[in-house]
Amino acid sequence: MRPAGVKDGLFAICRAACLLALAPALAAADWSPPLGIPAPPFGIAESHLMYAEQPGYRDAGHGPYTVYVDNTAEGCDDAGPATQEQPRCSIPADIRAPGTVVEVHGGPYEFGGGDITIDANGTAERPVFLRGVDDGSGLPVIYDADTVTLQGRWFIVENFVFHRSQVRNGGRVPAPYGRSHITVRNVEIKEHPRKNGAVLLGSHIVFWRNHVHHNQADDRHGATVGPGTEHVWILDNHIHHNGGDAVQLCHGCRREPPRFVYIGRNLMHSDRENGVDLKYGENIVVSQNVLHGYSGARAGVRWCFDDGSGCRTYSSGSDGSAVVIGSDGAPANSWIVFNRIYGSNHGIRVEEARNAWIVGNTIHGIRNRAIALEKEAEPLYIVSNTIAGARLGIDQYWRKNFSLHIHDNVFTGIRKAVFHADDEVVARSVVEHNLFWNDGKSIPFEWGRFSGPASDSSDLRSMFGDGNVVGDPAFVDPASANFNLRETSAAIDAGSDMLAVLDEEYRKVFGADLSIARDAEGRVRPAAGREGGEAIADIGSHEYAP
Repeated sequence: MRPAGVKDGLFAICRAACLLALAPALAAADWSPPLGIPAPPFGIAESHLMYAEQPGYRDAGHGPYTVYVDNTAEGCDDAGPATQEQPRCSIPADIRAPGTVVEVHGGPYEFGGGDITIDANGTAERPVFLRGVDDGSGLPVIYDADTVTLQGRWFIVENFVFHRSQVRNGGRVPAPYGRSHITVRNVEIKEHPRKNGAVLLGSHIVFWRNHVHHNQADDRHGATVGPGTEHVWILDNHIHHNGGDAVQLCHGCRREPPRFVYIGRNLMHSDRENGVDLKYGENIVVSQNVLHGYSGARAGVRWCFDDGSGCRTYSSGSDGSAVVIGSDGAPANSWIVFNRIYGSNHGIRVEEARNAWIVGNTIHGIRNRAIALEKEAEPLYIVSNTIAGARLGIDQYWRKNFSLHIHDNVFTGIRKAVFHADDEVVARSVVEHNLFWNDGKSIPFEWGRFSGPASDSSDLRSMFGDGNVVGDPAFVDPASANFNLRETSAAIDAGSDMLAVLDEEYRKVFGADLSIARDAEGRVRPAAGREGGEAIADIGSHEYAP
C-alpha cells in the first residue's frame, strides 16, 4: 500500500534509494529498459562471475579476480603478486590485459586533489572489471582525486564512493585504448567542491544505478554529456541537490552534438537549476523519470538548498523548470515521454527545439506553467499527457515561432488559463480530442480571439472544432497522485489515433521493436473500452484498466 504523502515525493525518494542500496543483489536478468529505450548492448548483464573457474583467476570470497588491492593490509606492495595474501596498495592505472578483474578493498584512497587516469583494454568477449568490495564498513572511497578519468574499451567500474572526486569518461588526456563501451554502475558521487559530479564522453557509455548528490559548486551539475558523444544511457540513477542541473546535455556543442542519448527512469529532485536540461543534441529520449522539487533561483542572490545542506550566491539562474528543451541550444528530435513531473515552478519549458514531442507525461502540482513555450519549436507535438493542477496549462508567452499539435490530453485544475497563445500561434495549431475539467465550473482560455471561459463541449467546438470535450476525468485518487481512470471517466474511448501515428515515427528513428504506443504504466494502448468493446485510445497519460 502506498503511504500517505506521496505528493511530497517521499515515497518516490525512498523507493529509489532502496533500489540503489539493493542494486548488487538485483539480478540483471530481472532488469528491463525504460519505455521506448533500447537496452544497452554492454554494461548491464555482464558480471565478473563470467570468469568463475577459469584458469588464471583466484577467488577470495567475492568472485574471481586477477588483481587484489587493499591499502589497509599490512605489507601491501605494488610490486608484489596482487593476491589476497599480498595485495597491491594502489589501484592500477593501466590495465592492459583483457579479462582483468581488479578487486578493491579497504580505503579511503586519498589523492590530495590530484587528477588520476585509469585506462583499461578490454574486449567484447573479455571485458575488464574494476570493482569495489564492501568488507563491512562500506564501499571503498576514492577521496579528493579532483577528477578520476576512466577510459579505454569494454570496461566496467562498479561499487565505489567518489567523494570530492569527479568521474569522467575520457577527454583531456590521451586514450591509448580509445573511449568506448564504458559502464559506471552502483557508485556514489558526492560533494565535489568545484566540479560536476560526472562527465560522460565517448561512445556506448552506460551510467546505471548511481547516486549523485550534493555537488554544489557554482553552476555544477550531477551529470553532463559532452561533445561528439554517441549512444549514452543514463538509467535508474538518483540525482539530487546539485548546484546546477541533474543532467545537462552539452553546452555549446553545435558542431558536435551528442547523439542517441537515453535518459530513463531516474529520480531527480531538488537541484538548484533544472532536472533535465537539453542544450545541443540529436535523437534524445527522456522516459519514465520522476522529477520534482525545482524552484526558481535568481543569479547573484543567496540561495539555500531545501535540505539545509548549503547556502551560497550563484552566478547562474533558473526558472525552476523540471525539464528544459533547448536552453542555449536547439536539440533535434527530442522525445519527452512517460515522465512524472510535480512540485516544481514549471513542468516542461520549450525554449528552442527542432522537432520535439511531449507524450504520455503526468504533470501535476505545478506552481506556474505546466508547459511553457519560449522561443521556437516547429512542429511541437503535445499528445496523451495528463496535466492536473497549474496556474497555466500551455503558455506561449514570448516569441511566436510555434506550431502546436495538441491531441488527447487531460487538462484539469488550471487556475488562470488552460491555453495562452496569440493569434499567429493559434492559426498554426491543431487542438483535437482533449478533455477539460474544472470541477464543474467554466474553463478559462486565452487562445487568441477565442479568449474567455468555456462552459461545455459546444463552447469547445466553436473554439477548436469537434472532438474536444468538457467532462470529469474521474481519476482514482488524484490526492495521492494516482491518475488512473475510474470506469465513469469521460476520458475513456474519447481519444484519437495520433499516438499510433507518432509511434510509427518513433520506430523509424529508434528501432522497429521499440514502441511508445503505451500509457504511463506501460500498458499497451489503445485497449478495450469499458465493456470490452472496440479498442479506442483513452485521453490522458493513463489508459483505463478495469
